[in-house]
Order: sequence, then C-alpha cells, then structure tokens
Amino acid sequence: MTGNSWRDLVTLASCLNGHIPKEANWDGIVALANRSLTITSLAGAVKEANPHLPEDLSNYLSMIYRRNTDRNCRLKAQLGEAAASLNEIGIEPIVLKGTAILASAAPEALGARLLTDLDILVRPPGYARGIKSTVPSGI
Repeated sequence: MTGNSWRDLVTLASCLNGHIPKEANWDGIVALANRSLTITSLAGAVKEANPHLPEDLSNYLSMIYRRNTDRNCRLKAQLGEAAASLNEIGIEPIVLKGTAILASAAPEALGARLLTDLDILVRPPGYARGIKSTVPSGI
C-alpha cells in the first residue's frame, strides 16, 4: 500500500467514525470508499457530521445517499410484502444481517448502508410453503 493510499484508508476510517477532516485527499478517499463498498456509509457519516466540504463532493455524497435511500425504501417495502405473504400461511420469517438493520433503521438513516438483497430465514418445516407463497408463478 502506498503512502497516499494508506493515508486515504486512515482518513476514510476516521470519517466513518464521524471525524471528518477539513482538508483531505477526497478523490482518493471517495475512490477507496467506492472500491470497498463503503461509499454510502461515508455519505451517511458526512450527512450526520455536516462538515464544510467542497460543493461538488457534497453534492455527490448527497446524491449517493438519496439514491441509496430510495433503493433501501424499495427493499424495505419488499421485505414487508414477503413477511406478510409468509405470515399469511403461518410462517414467521427471521431477518438476518443487513436486512435486520434495514428493518430496524430509523427513516432518516435508511441510506447509510448499501444493501443488494434481503436475507430471510425460514425454518425448515415451512421452507417449501414459504417459497411457493413468495415467488410469483411462472418463475
């Protein structure tokens, strides 16, 4: 790891902990956050800390956060639909990993975590019935 990339990593970690520096190599930090899939967490940390940042960076992180919030709202709605379908046939789903965080997140924090799927556990006795109730016919 080069000196600059090490500094970027340390600065990104600091940002994720809520300590946003006034001056930083934002190009390197954003590139690292994109590669490590922590860009939405960085956007959330910046949103919460509300530091003075270059306008283009602030606009970019705001856009990332807003778009991720929109996606996570759709995922949360899908989670509600899946849970309702399973509940209708007497199955209690268990949410796991990021899905548990999504289910319990405050509305203003929905954009801080990058999610791409819903992890739901169905106990073995209801597994086959659960698949039939949540997968649209024809798939």
